[in-house]
Amino acid sequence: MSAAYTCEQVFGWLGTILWCIQLVPQLWLNYRRKTTEGLAPLLYISWTLSGACLGIFAIVQNISVPIIVQPHCYGSLCAVIFCQMLYYDKKWRWYSACGAFAVYAVVCSGFEVGMVYASKYVEDHHHSDGLTMLWGILSDIFLAVGFLPQYVEIYKAREVYALSYLFLFMDSLGAVFSIMSLAFKDEFDGIAFAGYAVVLIFELVIFLLALILNPRARRLRAELASEPDSHDAPTARPTRAEKGDVEAQPGGGASSRQEDNPPVLPHDEGVGLPVKVESQPRA
Repeated sequence: MSAAYTCEQVFGWLGTILWCIQLVPQLWLNYRRKTTEGLAPLLYISWTLSGACLGIFAIVQNISVPIIVQPHCYGSLCAVIFCQMLYYDKKWRWYSACGAFAVYAVVCSGFEVGMVYASKYVEDHHHSDGLTMLWGILSDIFLAVGFLPQYVEIYKAREVYALSYLFLFMDSLGAVFSIMSLAFKDEFDGIAFAGYAVVLIFELVIFLLALILNPRARRLRAELASEPDSHDAPTARPTRAEKGDVEAQPGGGASSRQEDNPPVLPHDEGVGLPVKVESQPRA
């Protein structure tokens, strides 16, 4: 057994272990929040499809066992998160959401088995690997497309929230180990490399956006929380004349406005929800 083969398997299994469990923190965060608000459904649908396509490609190409196991694990976890969306936010009953996952498992398994045999048939009888390459290319496309709606969510919220940072870190590290595993193969697989590179680059961009946008969002919430009448005039403090208007009331009683600080919700693991600040009604 060569050293290169050993390194390929070791790094491949490290990447697989991370990609088998990288979505568990996101699942747990969704469970704690009892919502998937802020997550883009298309992200997880696309990644589920990507897992199926990459699974076909990896089996036909006979890539290392860890990288064959990998897409099936993360594809299934993506399907579970999508079922959480159906349960928490679409208000499906729990057994309906579980039924949706069962349908996914049956359809995806049947599709993969059929396409593996079809791809091998084309290679053996027509001496063409075009169909096999198609699955690898589609996997990369689905991975990339899945990130786009999540960027839209970040743009609308002006911060990175609802995503587990632990998930992003584990996912990125898994991509790094998988790339290192490919580097030790006898023949470098460019299509598989492109898929892992897409994940790594797009998630590094999300980390960068979090470093830039989240401190700004926290400062804005703090300013709004300390500013009276922040809903009606977020940047203006009440004038003395406005304060004096409430002093002369019938019966000679002096009255003052009751302005409580608006609530600031706690953040979940550093990724809190944007808070809509409303002013209290005047007395």
